[in-house]
Amino acid sequence: MITFTKTDKKQDKTSKKTKEANQIIRKSIEKLSESSNSIDEINTEICNISNKADNLVCGADRQSDNIENIVRELDVICDFADNTLEETTKLSNNAKTTYVKVAQKREEISNTIEAFNKVCEEINNTSNITVELQNKVKAADGLIVAVNAITKQSKILSVNASIEAARAGVNGKGFGVVAEEMMKLSEQTAEVNKKVDDIIKEIGLLAESVEKAMNLSLNKISDQSEKLGQSVGELNDIENSTKEYSENNSILATKSNELNDRIYKINGMVNNISVIIKENKEATSEVTKSIKDEILHFNKLSKTIGYIEDNLIKSLQLTNSATSSDSKTIIAGISPYAPYSIFNENGTINGMDVDILLEAFKMSNINVQLMTCTWDGSLKLLEQGLVDVIPTVGYSKERESCMHFSNEYRPSSIYAFYTLKESNVTINKYEDLYKYKIAVQNFNYNDKFRNDRKLIKDNSADIATMYNKLLKGQIDTFIANEYTANYYFKTNGSKGQVVKQKFYFEEKDSDARMAFSRKNDLDEYIDLFNKNIDKMIANGIIDKIDNKYLNKK
Repeated sequence: MITFTKTDKKQDKTSKKTKEANQIIRKSIEKLSESSNSIDEINTEICNISNKADNLVCGADRQSDNIENIVRELDVICDFADNTLEETTKLSNNAKTTYVKVAQKREEISNTIEAFNKVCEEINNTSNITVELQNKVKAADGLIVAVNAITKQSKILSVNASIEAARAGVNGKGFGVVAEEMMKLSEQTAEVNKKVDDIIKEIGLLAESVEKAMNLSLNKISDQSEKLGQSVGELNDIENSTKEYSENNSILATKSNELNDRIYKINGMVNNISVIIKENKEATSEVTKSIKDEILHFNKLSKTIGYIEDNLIKSLQLTNSATSSDSKTIIAGISPYAPYSIFNENGTINGMDVDILLEAFKMSNINVQLMTCTWDGSLKLLEQGLVDVIPTVGYSKERESCMHFSNEYRPSSIYAFYTLKESNVTINKYEDLYKYKIAVQNFNYNDKFRNDRKLIKDNSADIATMYNKLLKGQIDTFIANEYTANYYFKTNGSKGQVVKQKFYFEEKDSDARMAFSRKNDLDEYIDLFNKNIDKMIANGIIDKIDNKYLNKK
């Protein structure tokens, strides 16, 4: 922010030494404010580093716990891997044994089929012999018929011979004996022939039964042989599958062994990481302790600077009362707050409100002397009447006790929420804020927002820090003054990566005004400023100044 001081027009001329002391004190306040700003920035960064270190320690704790859990899980996995390797090895061995047994059974069945084929061949040979026997039996039947015919004829001849012998009387007696013997032979032949015929018939029936039995056996053997042949085919498939299964299990056992080795290596690595994490945790804890000690030193230094600043303000108050006045000069003290007040590397100061203030008083030929100081210091200087005006001050009844306010020269501030363009974050209403982690600065923003403990807030030093956290995914959104954010995006070329959400806060009581000290006779300056501001608004000068820094179209 910027502050201005006007020399008292009623002061008497003082000695040169008093004037020089006054200038030295003002310069000291400026240098002190620069140091204070630097210390504040460093302190803020150290606080951020401390927070990150705390997060690292917490993260190390979580990592350590996670690693220990991982180690326990890896131990379980190692045991499981050992059991798996053992089971896989057994499975591989069983598969090999099964393959060998299947191959043996297939060979045995093949041998059985070959034996069946030989039996079938022997049965076929026997069947052929049976057929020949039946043919012989048929031939014998033919001979028996012939023998029967001869026997019958012999019997007839014997009868005829007996009749002729009887007719011949004594002379035919010998012939009768022959006839009688022929009769006996015929009868005996008939009897033998009958027995032979019975035997041949029995042989024929037996041969026929043997042939039927052999055909039945042959059919059964052929059927069993065919089924065994099918079984051999199936066993071939089983043998091939079992062989492939055995080979795969062998590969699986090898891979399981390799996996087991890798798991044990990983387990060893994780144990090493666990040791390193514990060491890092201890080291980070020591660093965190050192950072916290440094923060205490910076806080002491900040208090010391504050104490020195208070004493310098008191000294300035004493010397200021003895210095001469200049009705055409006011002195301005500035604290950095881009784009309202910008401290350039070459030592110059400009910005939206700096340019507006310089231009407004330039129109009335009033010289503005800029004086750098801290924001808290500017309020103290204003209260003591050592500064005349502070720009961009939010109006409040409490502040009216020590300052006069100019007319409004810019609409009320808007605090917007910014997110990454490619993210899925959407903020259309206040309740949407509960879903996200929000980066904030040390501003009031909005009473409800400031006091809402349900919101997840992340304290940050400045908009650059918030933006970096957004890029790193540490936050979901951040809240910032719209002018400040636009200026940052313009100067850093990051506008294309972020988007402003629809929901925002409008601080109706924090419009842009200049605050003048009540201790000094400044009514004339306030009136001049208000009149010139109205002219600058009418002719578009303020818009041009704003556009210069915000690049509006």
